[in-house]
Amino acid sequence: MRAGVTISIVVAALAMATCGERTPKRDYMAVIKSRFDRLQTALRDRNGVVLDSLSSRTMIRDGMTIDSLLSFAEGPDRAGRFARFGRYEIIYNNKKARIDCSLVDSAGRAYQSVTLTFVRESDDWKLKRFEPALPPIDTLH
Repeated sequence: MRAGVTISIVVAALAMATCGERTPKRDYMAVIKSRFDRLQTALRDRNGVVLDSLSSRTMIRDGMTIDSLLSFAEGPDRAGRFARFGRYEIIYNNKKARIDCSLVDSAGRAYQSVTLTFVRESDDWKLKRFEPALPPIDTLH
C-alpha cells in the first residue's frame, strides 16, 4: 500500500514536470517580441553593436555574421532598403522561437519573406538563424 502511494506521487510529480516543460511560459512572448523589435530597429539603423548583442553563440558557428545579416536584409538584389518587418507570426516553446515575417522597405513594399529563429540562452533570447521563409509549421522541435 505504501509503495503504491509513493509510486503514485512520483508519477504525478513527473507528469506535472513534463507538462510544465511542454507548456511555454507566457512571459517569454514579451521577451521574444522585445528582441524582435530591437532587431528591427538595429537592422534599420544598421547598428552592428546591437545586432551583435542580439546574436547567439551558435549563429557565427553556423556561418552567419552581422555583415551577412545586414546584406540579407537588403534583399537578394541588394535594392531593398530595410525599414521594418511586415506581418509576422511567432511560434515558440521554452527553448526556441520562430518568427515568420517579411522585410518591408521605406515605401511600404514587402520585398522578401523571412524566417527568424531565436534560442533561449540562460534567461535571454538570442537570434540563431535568419533565412528565406521556411514552410509553415505547427510546432517547434
